[in-house]
Amino acid sequence: MGRSGGFPRWCMLAILVFFAKNVQCQTTGSASAPAQSSSSGAPSYLAINCGGLTPASASIPSYYGGVTYGSGPFYQPNNSHVSTGSVSGPVVFQADKYYFGTSTKPRQYLGFAPPLNVPDGSLYLTERYGLDFQYELNVPNGSYSVELFFAETQFDQPGARVFSILIQGQIAVADLDIFARVGMNQSLIITQPAVVSNGLLSIAFQTVSSNLNDGEAKVNAIHVYSSNTEHVPFPAPPSSYNINAGSSASYTAADGTKYSADSFYVGGSTSTFTNLLSPAPSSISQSREPSIYAYARTGASFSYYFNLPLGSYQIELDFVEDNYSRAGQRVFTVAVQGVKAFPAIDIIANSTYTLSPASAPAPSPADVYTPAPYSLSTAASVSNGLLRIDFAGLNGTNATVSAIRVAPLVSTTKLTLAVDCGSAIDVISGNGVIFNADQNYSGGVALLTNPYQVFLPYNADNDDFLYSTVRQGNFSYKFSVANGTYLVDLHFADLNATGPGQRVFDVFLQNTKILSNLDVFARTGENISVFIYQAPVNVTSDFLLIRFQGSDLSTLQNFTLSNFTLGGTNYINTLLPPFVSALFIQPGMATPSTTFTPAPAPRTVHRSPAPAPGSQSSRLAPAPRGPPPPPGPVGPPPPNPLFAFAYTPADAPQAPISPVPTFAGAATANPSCPANGAPPQGLNCTGPCPLWSPPFAFSVAINSAGPRYVSSCGVVFEDDSNNSSRCSDGVSSLTPVTQAGIMPPGRTWCRTNIKGPTGGYQYDTPNGIFDTSDPTIFQSEFIGYNAYYIQLPTPGIYYATAYFAEISLGPSSPTVDVNKPGLRLFYVHFNGDNSDAIGPIDPFALAGDAKFAADPSQGKAVQCDTNMMSIQFEAVSTGRDAPSVKGIFVYGPVESLSFNAQAPLGARPSGQPSALAPPPSTGSGASSPVSAGGSAASAAPAPA
Repeated sequence: MGRSGGFPRWCMLAILVFFAKNVQCQTTGSASAPAQSSSSGAPSYLAINCGGLTPASASIPSYYGGVTYGSGPFYQPNNSHVSTGSVSGPVVFQADKYYFGTSTKPRQYLGFAPPLNVPDGSLYLTERYGLDFQYELNVPNGSYSVELFFAETQFDQPGARVFSILIQGQIAVADLDIFARVGMNQSLIITQPAVVSNGLLSIAFQTVSSNLNDGEAKVNAIHVYSSNTEHVPFPAPPSSYNINAGSSASYTAADGTKYSADSFYVGGSTSTFTNLLSPAPSSISQSREPSIYAYARTGASFSYYFNLPLGSYQIELDFVEDNYSRAGQRVFTVAVQGVKAFPAIDIIANSTYTLSPASAPAPSPADVYTPAPYSLSTAASVSNGLLRIDFAGLNGTNATVSAIRVAPLVSTTKLTLAVDCGSAIDVISGNGVIFNADQNYSGGVALLTNPYQVFLPYNADNDDFLYSTVRQGNFSYKFSVANGTYLVDLHFADLNATGPGQRVFDVFLQNTKILSNLDVFARTGENISVFIYQAPVNVTSDFLLIRFQGSDLSTLQNFTLSNFTLGGTNYINTLLPPFVSALFIQPGMATPSTTFTPAPAPRTVHRSPAPAPGSQSSRLAPAPRGPPPPPGPVGPPPPNPLFAFAYTPADAPQAPISPVPTFAGAATANPSCPANGAPPQGLNCTGPCPLWSPPFAFSVAINSAGPRYVSSCGVVFEDDSNNSSRCSDGVSSLTPVTQAGIMPPGRTWCRTNIKGPTGGYQYDTPNGIFDTSDPTIFQSEFIGYNAYYIQLPTPGIYYATAYFAEISLGPSSPTVDVNKPGLRLFYVHFNGDNSDAIGPIDPFALAGDAKFAADPSQGKAVQCDTNMMSIQFEAVSTGRDAPSVKGIFVYGPVESLSFNAQAPLGARPSGQPSALAPPPSTGSGASSPVSAGGSAASAAPAPA
């Protein structure tokens, strides 16, 4: 593009106002980036024709302000444009790419005449506009001029569209009003300087006016060029990146892989892990690439932006912890393309490490963490040339990353699907993904809301057009896809609920429940606010099924009923119906951790050798192995009295099935039932039993991280799946808690996390569980240094039982793959007294060196000197992973600390003999657990 006296010639012809600031905008950080390009003939520019890039469609909704889908008469089909105003060589404006933002949309003005006497007038026929959006461009380091092209084609008065422009994070132009500058339908070109020092040029546009009818920020075209007079475009972006985060130097690995110095980032700072330099711990020196762990980028929030060809990619992230020594001290999230791929990363809790020296019965402050590498991988689709990876610390901690690798995804699945649920038209998201009109659904009703009435000008994280429609009711989507692994993004924004508990529902993938009792309002804290959930799924039947179903009221504790009309039917006193705003399905990584199956496959049990005489062991004799689960979702099997695999009722393929049975009459003679005189076990009765509460002044049963559930023994386990069961703020120590003020309203118990994020980590598995009649209890868990506080009626002796199983699935879960004894090892402490404990507990070993098998229950009588019992879970120093708990059962007061929980109670007051014999032995009895010091920890475990 020609220039005269340093000004664009056609800018002078149009008699435009020219602005140039003398202050250069600098990037943050000190890391080096790609070399500068300034020699003659070298690549020197990048130009983008903004807006208008979508496939053809005839649907133009009136409230979209004229946005269309398709190429106009002045455009090549891909919307690229070759400048006609250049005298020293053509400038090719590429089709719109490398953008993201809030409510960012393309607009195309058909029938609009370009500004007269202005070269390249057709550039002004399309634009990108939105509340806040930005372009992230990968260019060589150096000094640049940034030309921004504008024309006001909608408004004919000043103040109707006001916005600011930021370059490299600094305001370059404040409160820009195009009409006030040049009037309507006239071109305006603003040129600003920029300096690139880490390979990334950021150009952001932010709407200033908040009036509903005012225009949003916009741009018609962007031209970035160096001082080089030759018009040579920068080459197409690469298809892979290897970044040594935090390092100022490039690095070549032993296998020839070249890692670039830290580049393409915004925010954060560099960290040097001096403990990992020389000598490096053996866990680091023996890793694939030990040098990449010596540096990192850290910060409360930071992002990386990579320009890539369109397609699917694999992202690998490497981490190590060098600043902290305890789980919970650093917890952060990683989002890819705006979706949380890893909601809560705790390097210490999740990676392979050791604590030393060993202590008993609980870790001491002297324990230290030996750094070890930890890696995570995921997949992502790039629809507009930009891949963004966002890191954000949780609970006041900083995120960190040591290395990033991006490469084309090798997958047997190539299909990408996007559906705007409830919409009659195609819609483009702020990431450039084209969400097709609603299709492939069965059941439900579409709900359409004008997006400008719903979202603007607030809720800055929302892509307004995408969330203005929903499909609601009990419904499903079924897609014909090739077999393989996929990632499914479920988009929600509740437009109607005004509080939690009004709309609660379940979501199934391939008839496997992935979200139980989902309350979007409770998740986001408000309505019209976005919640996105990503789940992997393995397709083996050439169909992908996604099902939405209202939750059973009997599984809920706090809910609000409503009256509404749906599809012409009036509903009275019921929950608001399930809904979904959008679906995005993309190729995933074919790893075991991404496979959802309804039950574990039959397995061979590898048992550890018996310990030598006098050795330390926490293993208990395993229960007899029940028969393996059925091979597929063939429906609920008949009751099996031998502790076999059983379907969780809510997960059965045919629904709805109430998960709260009302066993009456037929079960009255069952001798295994506590209500009929059997020992007071909470789980694993050999048949359905009448509802039962222990004949004491107090009892409570809790399903950790799971919904309300009535066990095979007739015991009601309370819901512990949401925030309503969390203790009040400030409860974070091991000391006994006596004040009742910590309890949420209406509760007699609550849960907190001692050392990690409030509430700990919540996890559930769709896999079936062996060796239990109550798999539901063992399919959900809280992970971390959790504590339960239970309000008692009086001081005294109470019996407490805890339930465990190893259900870790690998990197996709909040835990690593626990596949041998000694990896997850912890104690259960009572009332802050380390001497009053059960353990060490090793869930994998207790199940006979097996996963997805229920452990023998662990219980003891506990002396409580106040009206509050606390139950804490504390890791053993020789273990690797954080504690986990599946459920708790507490009752009392009982007679003494020698209370025998295996003796029959019946329905009589404590102390009265039972006329019924105990049930036949199930093999779940075991020897007493032994502490790390070799002494007996407490009483033998109870049956449940």
